[in-house]
Amino acid sequence: MDQSTLLNNLAMALRDRYSLAGDRADLDRAISLLEKALKLAPPGHRQGLLLNNLATALTDRYARDGEPADVDYRVRLLEAALEISPEALDRPRTLTHLAAALFDRYRMHGNIDDLEHCISLSEEAVRLAVAEPERASSLSNLAVALGERYSLRSDARDLDRQVPLLEEAAALTPSGPNRARILAALGEALGSRYASRRDPGDLQRSVQLLEEALRITAAGPDRAKIVANLSTAFGQRFQTRGDPVVLDKQVELAEEAVLLTPSGPDRAQRCQSLAEALGHRYALRGDPADLDRQSELLTEAARTSGPLSMPSIATSLGRLQLDLARRAEGGERRAHLVSAVEALDAGRLTLERQMVPERTDADTTLLARYGALCDRLVDAHLQLAEAANATGEMDVDAVQRRAAFLAVERAVLWRRADSLAARPHQPDPSVAKLAPEVGRLRRELARIEQRIRAEDQDGQDAI
Repeated sequence: MDQSTLLNNLAMALRDRYSLAGDRADLDRAISLLEKALKLAPPGHRQGLLLNNLATALTDRYARDGEPADVDYRVRLLEAALEISPEALDRPRTLTHLAAALFDRYRMHGNIDDLEHCISLSEEAVRLAVAEPERASSLSNLAVALGERYSLRSDARDLDRQVPLLEEAAALTPSGPNRARILAALGEALGSRYASRRDPGDLQRSVQLLEEALRITAAGPDRAKIVANLSTAFGQRFQTRGDPVVLDKQVELAEEAVLLTPSGPDRAQRCQSLAEALGHRYALRGDPADLDRQSELLTEAARTSGPLSMPSIATSLGRLQLDLARRAEGGERRAHLVSAVEALDAGRLTLERQMVPERTDADTTLLARYGALCDRLVDAHLQLAEAANATGEMDVDAVQRRAAFLAVERAVLWRRADSLAARPHQPDPSVAKLAPEVGRLRRELARIEQRIRAEDQDGQDAI
């Protein structure tokens, strides 16, 4: 057996041990060994295998550390693997891994082209994969990507495909290390379908599947995601039943998910989920410690969030700061209002960067989903102006008036899109009809901002 093969075998054993125990040193050593094995391997099919194995280990490291360079490195490795053996038997595996890397890059940067490419590659992988475990992995990847596109575009066809794909993947994986991951994805998909259609059976089955996945995942990196999804399902159950015991279970699971995610790309969303659960518990019991922790978690989440989750996190943080401002007076009230404006404006800017002119169906869904962000931004600006006048600390100068004006104009336009936009359970064609309206709103927003910039310039010229 040559040295390249020996290094590969040792590296994969270390990666398997990392998956079970989570020891960082095992994963880092596995990556180093695979890079050495790749340099020693002769050209050909063997290199394709090593490229795939190295990309798999980098997937684990990205989930642990959240370093963008690892995602770009994976994409390059897997594109090279496809070029080395474009018609090889392991093509479905390479396609699946490349699709997963593109999905991570989409979540990192929010570029919808990466998501579409991921879905296209996953569709090809499903067509080509006939044997285990490649077929189950391909089905699972495709389902998760369709779920992400559903959350962006609200196309019911994506939601309807997601659950059957994962059902097939689960049936193909009666045991083994990937079963928990697939059960968790199916549980999450059923939770999404419940949120859209409110079938109690979907929520009940979602909880059952996630609990089963958790039982067979005692430790390792996958446990955090399963715990987080189960916490979300208990949150949905609490909203339905209002049972404080269910809420306590949601908080307990969300605490564990945050503890198991000390870093990486998922920490911000898990901090937000725990913060929202603590907010519900504070409303129920009034413990100030829950409120303080909620504020700390949302502040951290806003600081570390990626572009896709930022508008939602900013909306939550802005809402909390506005609530705190209503209970405070004087300088403390003003400080909370300033924090609300800063958080909401950061969410607005991130949301606008996600919007792509030629994809107005996605734009409309985004506008509808985050109309509340704009409403709260208007509220925060106007309250801040009122507070400044009431305390006599400062006059509402031209800059403040323009900021409030821009927020009001933006909110009026966005809420018009909100009133027209399709609800999540409606099919894509109803959203597509809004394309002319969204385009017109974009042009109107551009004119408003151009007018404000002209006013700024006139003011500077006058000085």
